Amino acid sequence: MSTPAPRESFKTDEEYYRAFWQMSELGVDLTDYGFFKYFFSSGLCPQTEEEKSHWFDLPERVTVYRGYCKLHGYSDGLSWTPSKELAQWFALRLPRNEQPTLATAEVDRDDIALIFLDREPEYIILHIEQDLITEEEVRSEQP
Repeated sequence: MSTPAPRESFKTDEEYYRAFWQMSELGVDLTDYGFFKYFFSSGLCPQTEEEKSHWFDLPERVTVYRGYCKLHGYSDGLSWTPSKELAQWFALRLPRNEQPTLATAEVDRDDIALIFLDREPEYIILHIEQDLITEEEVRSEQP
């Protein structure tokens, strides 16, 4: 797992936590999950003006996707994307990923707690009712 630069190189704890989340490609430990859920819901996570504007420009209903390993991951995780292709890539990114799965949900814009635009758009969604999520297995296009 990648980690951000040392804490001393950030102006605030909040900037460090944001960077830590974004560098945690394989997710954070379950023991840290509650902390990040609080961090994102509390309004403490720094947002750029572009990210805030992106949120306001979203339609009232948004289709979001999440790629994960069904054997080890969760369909209701915090990170979602508006890109089906990117979610499929996440589902297939690890060579030994068993049960690569694509979760799809349609959510209200207000369900999106915040947006990161540093790389591809990442939507942080704190809670999605399980019955709103559909899942399908992702198949690699390679033989």
